[in-house]
Amino acid sequence: MRRFLPLVLMICAFSGAAEARPASEPFAPSGVPAEAPPGYVSMCHRNPEECADRPAVRSAGTLADADRYALIKSVNRRVNREVHWRADPVERWEQPTGERLEGDCEDFAIAKRADLIARGFPPEDLFYLVGYLPGTGLHAVLVAHTAEADYILDNRTNALKTWGEGPYVWILRQAAGKPSEWRNLLVRDVKLAAR
Repeated sequence: MRRFLPLVLMICAFSGAAEARPASEPFAPSGVPAEAPPGYVSMCHRNPEECADRPAVRSAGTLADADRYALIKSVNRRVNREVHWRADPVERWEQPTGERLEGDCEDFAIAKRADLIARGFPPEDLFYLVGYLPGTGLHAVLVAHTAEADYILDNRTNALKTWGEGPYVWILRQAAGKPSEWRNLLVRDVKLAAR
C-alpha cells in the first residue's frame, strides 16, 4: 500500500477528504469508478478465481440475517487472534497460509472473506475497503453487508464498527457483488446539466 500513498494523498488534498462523514451513516456509498489497488491487481493475476465476478467458491448455504452479525463478530475475532501481523516489504495481497499464519492488513481481510464464505456468508455481500489514517497510512479491511449496516472487520480491533464509525478516511471500495470493479469514495459523481 505504500507506493499507492502519494496518489491517495493527492486525491485527499484535491477532493477535500477532511470533510467529516455523518457518524450515523451505516452504509458505504457506491462511489465512482476507480482503479483497483496495485497489490489487488497483482493478486488477481496470480489467483483469478479470487477476483472473478462469479466466485469459484460458493457459500456453503444460506445464512439468516439474524445470524450474520454473530458470524461476522466471531470470524473477525478468530482471524485477528490466529493471524500474526507481518508487514510486507512490497504490497502483496495474499491469503495467509502455512504453519504460522502471518500477514498485513489486506491479508487479514482476505482470510476473513474466505472464512465467512466457507461458513455460509454470501460472497456478493462482502467487499474490500481501503482507508487512510494520518500518522499511520493506508489500511485495508473487509466489509460485510447486512440489512442493518456495512460492518468493518478490522485487524486492529475485535470491535465491529459500521462504515460511518471509526477513525479512517475511506478512499476506495470494491463494487458490491463485482470484485473486479473498484470505486473511489472521495470524488463525488458530478453530473453536468445539459446546455
